[in-house]
Amino acid sequence: MDSSTPTPTIPEDADLEDERPRALVVEVEARAYALPIASVRGVIRASQLTPIPGAPPFVLGLVNVRGLVVTVLALGALLRDEAGAPRDAIAPLARAVPVVSVVLLEYRGRAVGVAVDAVLGVRPLDAGDDTPAQGGAAPDEAAVARDATPVTVLDPTALLAHVMLSAEDGR
Repeated sequence: MDSSTPTPTIPEDADLEDERPRALVVEVEARAYALPIASVRGVIRASQLTPIPGAPPFVLGLVNVRGLVVTVLALGALLRDEAGAPRDAIAPLARAVPVVSVVLLEYRGRAVGVAVDAVLGVRPLDAGDDTPAQGGAAPDEAAVARDATPVTVLDPTALLAHVMLSAEDGR
């Protein structure tokens, strides 16, 4: 496993007096998604993941983060799975792209990594845009205030719940 170097998640020019909820905006498969900053532990650059034999297709592998072994999942594959894509269609897509950025999310007291294509930055959410729908992704695109980039607000807990519960149950 490769030790990964943390990268900052709050840009130096961020307006820290803005009290609106903040989100980490990431890009996955040419779409922008917002992850509530309260669920984000950090962002790392992973140059190498250790594969897990027999793991489901959306599990990319393990990475060592400051002595903590973290499972890394393909966010794009999870989003396709939420949309009802068959799991066997996810396999080649999840592992075909080299991982560059991994967002460390908090899930039930532990870190879980999700691989993203790019980290676009931390942005305040406009009023009303910070409530994701059940199932992980809001049905409508919301505007993230600073540069009005249209994004889909994700609920990390809902997104990870079925995957993590299946793993804990041995399925």
